[in-house]
Amino acid sequence: MAASGIIIAFFVSCFAIVIRSFPTGPPASACDSMTPSPVSPGGHGAVPQTSASPYTVSVNVPSAGWVPSKEYELTIEKKSASSDDIEGFFCQVRSSADSANVFGSFVELSKLHKTLECDSNTKGAVSHSTELHNASVSVTWQAPDASRNGSLTAFCTIVQHLDTFWVKVPSADFVSSAALRVSPYVAALLAFSALSKMFV
Repeated sequence: MAASGIIIAFFVSCFAIVIRSFPTGPPASACDSMTPSPVSPGGHGAVPQTSASPYTVSVNVPSAGWVPSKEYELTIEKKSASSDDIEGFFCQVRSSADSANVFGSFVELSKLHKTLECDSNTKGAVSHSTELHNASVSVTWQAPDASRNGSLTAFCTIVQHLDTFWVKVPSADFVSSAALRVSPYVAALLAFSALSKMFV
């Protein structure tokens, strides 16, 4: 009986580990911090990494700036082929200056991804909907329906393993085409910002 009990406990433990190892993305409560919970059911049981992220985040907004309501591709990819694959992610586009407010929305085009409500924006964030094993991940971001003068930044929390993840990895800043027309110095400032982030 004792041996049977040990065997049953072993399989129950294995089943629990499998459940925790196949996350379906973050809850809405993670919108502000973008940090996985270490203690909640299905949590990651760890704190964020403080080292430089082995992944990059980019948005293919051209130097001429984004156009209202137009769709752009946000991509997360490994810096090195030797790095471990991406198992999960959570992305938003926010103000570069203070990270306040979510801008634009994400388009759900794959069964591997799902959109989430953040800051009363029903599709203001995007995440994995099942565990991934990808060298890169691409999702579609739709720009806001109106131009704004301040710059925007895509922020992504990237999961390498259940207990290994980086929080709010930023892309280079980008602005609207209208903002570039208003200020001829914005392009130069954005170029400097993007260059400085390469050395962080």
